[in-house]
Amino acid sequence: MNDHLDADGSLRLLSDVAELAAERPAPRVRQGVLARIRALTAELPVPSEAPTAAEPYAAQVAGLDALLARAPEEQWRTPTVTGWDVAGLVAHLTAVDAIAAETLGLPIPPELGAGPDVELRTQVVQRAYADRPPADLHRAWRGQAITLLRWASANADRLETTVPYFGLPLTRAEVLADRGVETWIHAEDVRTAWGTSLLPPTGAQVSVLTGAGMRVLATVWGGLNVSDGVLVHLTGAGGGDWLLDPGGTAAPAGHGPFGAEISLDALEFCYLVVGRRSADDVAHAADGDRALAASVLTTAALLARL
Repeated sequence: MNDHLDADGSLRLLSDVAELAAERPAPRVRQGVLARIRALTAELPVPSEAPTAAEPYAAQVAGLDALLARAPEEQWRTPTVTGWDVAGLVAHLTAVDAIAAETLGLPIPPELGAGPDVELRTQVVQRAYADRPPADLHRAWRGQAITLLRWASANADRLETTVPYFGLPLTRAEVLADRGVETWIHAEDVRTAWGTSLLPPTGAQVSVLTGAGMRVLATVWGGLNVSDGVLVHLTGAGGGDWLLDPGGTAAPAGHGPFGAEISLDALEFCYLVVGRRSADDVAHAADGDRALAASVLTTAALLARL
């Protein structure tokens, strides 16, 4: 506990120094300070509390962190469903977390690359850690994730402000929810590859993930110039009713016109938007304009490619 307190205090002091360095740029000094901040951050515990939007992310980071910490080095070379081995997959998570951190205005270490190109950033991180022990990659991913979570807790009053994220106008809360979604599914990929028990999100976490997913879906789907709204019933833990408006908005269902209804399990919806289900094979029921309903499922399945 004292080590964590010392690290936390040192981190606050170094953060102050980094701000001063930013005012009077001295690149080598600033990079050295930031490197020390990252090293200290990676030694802190994963936050046990976070704003609601970041709760799924915090829970999934804690679960994946514990899983990676006890894995022998050779297990990191196990292939996963993504086409990467576990090390390559963790490098990918680290790269996209870095893009999210940049979006929120946080400094990024040079070895994590720059810019919004996910494929390029993933390759940069994979190359940077290709010849290093898996523990180094674990530490880099962990430190980046904790940095995001600490930022969320310190900036809870800014989470509803909008930022551009992969070409979409999302709130900072939705950016954090996105990190929760991706960390959950890739942690599940690792568990499947290693033959360990899955850790599904709780109903409360699913509610956050589906809410963010529905709002992103509405933004993309509304750009298709659809003619009518769709009422989406998400069943099971974390579910709820959502009305997708032709104008590109989604809100908990109340009163409003719609031309089709779709019903599917809330967790299955999450699998759909992360590319683990297709629009054709996800279990659902539809009523009304079937083509309109199908356009929602097809668009949801495409979100994983954004």
